[in-house]
Amino acid sequence: MNKELFFSTIVFLIIALIMAVSFSDAAISQDNTDVVSSSQYSDAVIPDEETVEVQSNISSESNKDTDSNKSYLAIIMDDIGYGKENKYNIFERLYGFKITFSIIPGTYNALKAEETAVNSGFDVMAHLPMQAKGIDNSYEKAIRTDMSHEDLYKRIEEMFSKFKYVKGANNHMGSKATSDKKTMLTLMTYLKKRNMFFVDSLTTSDSVVKEVAGLLEMDYLARDIFLDNQTKPEYIKDQLEKACRIANKKKVAIAICHVRENTINVLESDLQRILDKYDVELINISELYVNKKKFNLVAR
Repeated sequence: MNKELFFSTIVFLIIALIMAVSFSDAAISQDNTDVVSSSQYSDAVIPDEETVEVQSNISSESNKDTDSNKSYLAIIMDDIGYGKENKYNIFERLYGFKITFSIIPGTYNALKAEETAVNSGFDVMAHLPMQAKGIDNSYEKAIRTDMSHEDLYKRIEEMFSKFKYVKGANNHMGSKATSDKKTMLTLMTYLKKRNMFFVDSLTTSDSVVKEVAGLLEMDYLARDIFLDNQTKPEYIKDQLEKACRIANKKKVAIAICHVRENTINVLESDLQRILDKYDVELINISELYVNKKKFNLVAR
């Protein structure tokens, strides 16, 4: 066991004792499929498990403060790495927008997409396959709740080992994993040691990410809204406007979208207009993490 893994194990055990959490040793059946191929991924909306609605109490009108403080919106685009980023030429079409691209480790185009995105001026993060409730995950190497601490640590290390530029991570699926304190303690301790952030995609109302972030003294970052749970352009535009109204109210909003044709089209043609309409500035998600005070990030 290397020194870093030993240290991580000690930290984990101490935290686990403090939390006095009892963990089940019940074995969960292993997935028997490999990483999803590009042929299995399409523009069709795949439900993000339990779609958790974030209550923001936002009216249809802008709720901007009367002072001159800006409002900020961070947009994460998930599911990079399957090749759709090439099909839709997203790095060229969205050039100049501060959109953070979240790349699934192990996909055939992951490393090429990372390199191209960074060379085009974009931030990148890791979109980590994580175990879901009641769904047979199509990822052989997903983060699972039945793994030992040592095996889980090695799995996480493997996921990040080939990336060069990722600044943080969010969960792909993961309703079961993000509800498990043992799992999230290991993952978020790993990220904290590397000065990386974690964004809770909120695929379950049972998420313990906020609790674990508080225990580890990490900023809690979580999705406020999905932009494209429906694929119609008008719906996506409406969701963008809603995201801006959330930003006006909360000062900062975090939106998640996916590599889908209509999503790309709307972002390319309407994003700047909508940002201007609500006087909202687009920022990278990493800017929230490293400079929380600048963006007046209130308790989420």
